[in-house]
Amino acid sequence: MDRTYHGVDTVLYVEDNTDDFALLELAARKCGTPFCLQRAADGEEAIAYLNGASAYGDREVHPFPDLVLLDLKMPRLDGFEVLQWIRDNPVTRAVPVVVLAGSRYRADIRRALELGAQSYAAKPGTLAELEVLVDQIAKVWLARKKTPG
Repeated sequence: MDRTYHGVDTVLYVEDNTDDFALLELAARKCGTPFCLQRAADGEEAIAYLNGASAYGDREVHPFPDLVLLDLKMPRLDGFEVLQWIRDNPVTRAVPVVVLAGSRYRADIRRALELGAQSYAAKPGTLAELEVLVDQIAKVWLARKKTPG
């Protein structure tokens, strides 16, 4: 994909399920959220993206994210490992991370928040619910960085 984005917030969605990614992309379009949605298909790809490594070296095409949406259950590196890496890395430490996972287990929620996720949301069951969630995430986590003070 040869797209460039200027002045638009970038959201990196780390999600191994292509259907979940497509649904989030559709929900974002339907509710009119003005952000560039990028995808990493697993934890290793997420770290490569955040590092600007290999295929992600062109920051015009793959901008550094303003927000990371992170699934937990993925191959290679899971979401907890990626979150730990993000918080341990001085370049990515301040990037807001919202866990968007299928799990509703309290232990998963607690662990994600302890590792430094700003928020945790279970994946909604309908497109309409996902639209509401995407709108809320954009208003809270992308509008926040523009608020002076």
